Amino acid sequence: MSSHDSDPELQHDLKQPVCGVRTGAALSAAIHAFLWGCVALGAAYVVPYWAKVFQDFGVELSTIQAFIIDLSFLTMRFWPIGVVGLVVATVADWWFLQTLTTQSSRSLARFWFWANVALPILAGVGIGVIVSISTANIMRNLS
Repeated sequence: MSSHDSDPELQHDLKQPVCGVRTGAALSAAIHAFLWGCVALGAAYVVPYWAKVFQDFGVELSTIQAFIIDLSFLTMRFWPIGVVGLVVATVADWWFLQTLTTQSSRSLARFWFWANVALPILAGVGIGVIVSISTANIMRNLS
């Protein structure tokens, strides 16, 4: 048995993550909150585009719908931030996963990583499906 094995302080240090688990989780959560905001902005790019097409075809929109569309047109220029946010969040989660040394912490971080990579993609697919269904319904009403 080496002198390192008998030193309880060193053993304690070897089991600690490089960064605090709470700090890493808070950082990751903050990045993903930012990312979800960017996903919303990305949706704001898709929705007003189709709404404008519908308006051009003579579809009447309510005042609230028109306001949301106008607001969306103001934010649609920021959709590339969502792409950057996804890359930054993925790298941050990967780093967070690498800094955790206990198996239970790694399992939790691995779940967090894959959930946060998959959820924005699923949200994007969901938005695409909703827009497609809405488009089909409106086009059917126009004919």
